[in-house]
Amino acid sequence: MKIIVVYKSKYGTAEQYAKWIAEELNCDIKEMGEIRARDLDAYDGIIFEGKAEEPVYLHIDDELVRNIEADCAARLERKRNGKPMRFLLTIGGAGAQKEIFAAILEHLLPAIREKRAAVYVNIGDYRKVWKYLLRAVPGLKELSTTHFDQWDETCAFASDALTGPVEGVHAFCHKDIFEAVYCTNLLMRSADVLATKPSELAFYPVPKLFIKRIGGHERWGAIHSAEVGDGTLECEDIPHTIQMLDLFLNEDTLLRNMCENICKNKAVGLYDGAYQAVRLAMEGK
Repeated sequence: MKIIVVYKSKYGTAEQYAKWIAEELNCDIKEMGEIRARDLDAYDGIIFEGKAEEPVYLHIDDELVRNIEADCAARLERKRNGKPMRFLLTIGGAGAQKEIFAAILEHLLPAIREKRAAVYVNIGDYRKVWKYLLRAVPGLKELSTTHFDQWDETCAFASDALTGPVEGVHAFCHKDIFEAVYCTNLLMRSADVLATKPSELAFYPVPKLFIKRIGGHERWGAIHSAEVGDGTLECEDIPHTIQMLDLFLNEDTLLRNMCENICKNKAVGLYDGAYQAVRLAMEGK
């Protein structure tokens, strides 16, 4: 059976996944735009890697899905024991919405000092965003540890955070685009809440707080996540975002309900898109 992997990648992540799939299957690989539709007639099977019009969960890592129950249990245990609640802030799109993240950090600073909150900030490959945040949020620098362009250190931190304590603010930045993007995936497992615009991250199995979207199409990510119970509705302004932060920080209802729903969603196969893609590919190999 002749198979081809066709990918569309903006930041390099989909390209990397496509290469891994093609290597495993020992098949052809082409980027969209490099192959014509009629050329696909020569193939018995086509695997598309990239952003689809409908959510298909292709970008959910095995280690995230496989460890859902353990990671959700760890989140709830930290909450019960009064450990700092861990917020993961992901800043992409050339630093878009940095004002919202500055407001989040400023609001959380007292809780961070009191060891009721801890924050991971992934600024991707935009170091200038960190400089902006330091200017915009007085006191942030004193509470922060930077992990810039040290991939081994980032991996070690993500691993240690699964079982060890985390305090303060930890900022991550990597020039390599794959490292810049995949850093979020590594940090997700030990995070309690992911604060993000409703992008492709809306489909990941982690409790989510959605800030205001950039593109109109992104609203469907927040709607879908709210429907399946693993994320909030979109917070359309900073006051509503802060209000939702306080609900996560001061109560356990939101976190508990989202963790329970994530486990139920796994049980019915909601996050199994990647496994299904591999199964179909291997059946046709």
